Amino acid sequence: MVPRDESGAIVLRKLAEQAARYVGADADAGTFGAAVEEAARAQVNGTAGAGGIPCVVRRSDGPIEVLVGTRTIALQV
Repeated sequence: MVPRDESGAIVLRKLAEQAARYVGADADAGTFGAAVEEAARAQVNGTAGAGGIPCVVRRSDGPIEVLVGTRTIALQV
């Protein structure tokens, strides 16, 4: 969970960028982070301050996936 405000969206962006860099996808890190931040900001609209945004960052053998609320953003690596 991250705060349902701008700071939560920024934290998720930075986390997604770091995850992309960790697996060697440096060139795609910024774009991936921006997509995750956009998904987080969509969760903030109209409900700022109402609890947290549920999120999961995961990777097994396939893409990096970030689940933000009910939306999944994936980066193929």
